Amino acid sequence: MTVVATYPDSTKASLVQRLRARARERWPQIASLQIRHRGVFSYVDATLTDATTLKLCRLRYVGSASQWQFAIYRASHDDYDESVFFTGVSHAFLYGNPDLRARIEQLRAQARPQPVPPSHTNGDNTIIQALTSQISHLKKQHRDQTQALHAALEQAHGENLQLRRELTRLGWTGQPATT
Repeated sequence: MTVVATYPDSTKASLVQRLRARARERWPQIASLQIRHRGVFSYVDATLTDATTLKLCRLRYVGSASQWQFAIYRASHDDYDESVFFTGVSHAFLYGNPDLRARIEQLRAQARPQPVPPSHTNGDNTIIQALTSQISHLKKQHRDQTQALHAALEQAHGENLQLRRELTRLGWTGQPATT
């Protein structure tokens, strides 16, 4: 394997474009991908439609835009685990061998399911996202108003108790006066 200090900006741009296109095709729950480049590594994070951000993986550039080593993010260890097949063979070895690579790509092409057309147009998704955002805002506003009302009710109960105690101290029996 050739040691590469960094890789070309054109390769970085191509990688970002390919990853985002793949995310749009396969994972509608991903709102956006963030890709950071450090040396020969590209770190991929996903922001879900509920605004949760997850670390996904790290890709290592090995000298070609079509060859990468892959490491999955392990939240339990807060690190990246280099992906190795159950036989102990790394991805880099398999894809570095032209005959094996060709066979892998042939088998993948045969097994690849046809992409499912999106059920909503882009305009529908925008409307759904806008309405979801509006609902979230209204829920927060409702929660804040409910908390304010609870606080005001507690204060009113406290004042009511103080007034009843003062009336009792002054001799009021709770019966209306008769004339």
